[in-house]
Amino acid sequence: MKLIQLNIWQGRLMYAAMRFLEREQADILCLQEVTDAPHKTHMFDVIKDMQARLSYPHIFFSPFLNMELMGMKVPFGNGIFSRLPLHHTDVDRPHGPCLETFRPNKSDFEPNNTQIAQMDVGGVPLTLINTHGLLVKNDYQGDERTMHQMNMAADRAKNAPGGVIVTGDLNLRPEATSLARLNGELRNLCQEHKTPTTRNAFAWKDDVVTDYIFVNEAVRVHSFHVAPDLISDHQALVLEFDLNA
Repeated sequence: MKLIQLNIWQGRLMYAAMRFLEREQADILCLQEVTDAPHKTHMFDVIKDMQARLSYPHIFFSPFLNMELMGMKVPFGNGIFSRLPLHHTDVDRPHGPCLETFRPNKSDFEPNNTQIAQMDVGGVPLTLINTHGLLVKNDYQGDERTMHQMNMAADRAKNAPGGVIVTGDLNLRPEATSLARLNGELRNLCQEHKTPTTRNAFAWKDDVVTDYIFVNEAVRVHSFHVAPDLISDHQALVLEFDLNA
C-alpha cells in the first residue's frame, strides 16, 4: 500500500501536482487545502481535477470554511482519496463549526478540522486521521488551541482498532509541546528519518518540518521519503506500508 500526505495549496500548482500523483499511483491520498469550486473556473478546482484525471472512487471531503472568491463561495478543507472503500467516516471540529463565509485578508480565524476514516486492508482495519493544524503565528510552536486539537487526534488514534496512520500539515515544529502525545504514543516518521524540512522555495519559511505521518505498531513501514517535486508550497510525504495481521 502507498499513501501520500500533501498540503495541495488550493491547487495553485495543480498541473505539476497531477503529473506527480499520476506517476506515484498511491492507494490513498491525505490532502489539506482541498478546494471544490461550485463551477469550472480553472482555479480552486482540486476535487473536479482529481475526479477527471485520477481514479479514486472513494472521496471524503470535509470543508471547514467557505472562501468568498470571485463572487462565489468555494468550500475549503481536508480530503481523503482512496482506491479502497472508506467506512465509518467522521469529522472532529475542535475550533468550531464550518465558517459560512471567509474573506481572505479580512478574516483571521480558520476553524480547521480532523477527518477520521476507516477501511479494511486484507481483513485488517486501518484508521486514517487526516488533519490540518491551526496556524498560530509564533514560528510553529502552537498554543493551547493546537494542544487541544492534537490531543483530540491522539485520543482518536489511541482508541482505534488495528492500524492507525495520522497525517497532516500540523503547522507545528517537531519539538512543539502540542505534539508531545503523538510523538510519545506513535512513530513520527519525519523524526525517525531526520527530515530537515517539508517546505520549499514557495513557502514563507522553507527550513522547517510542519507536515507529518505518524503510525502505530500495527503499521509495517516499508519505505518513507519526502518527495523533491515542486507541486505545492509543501513537499509530499510518501509512505509504503502494510499491516500486521
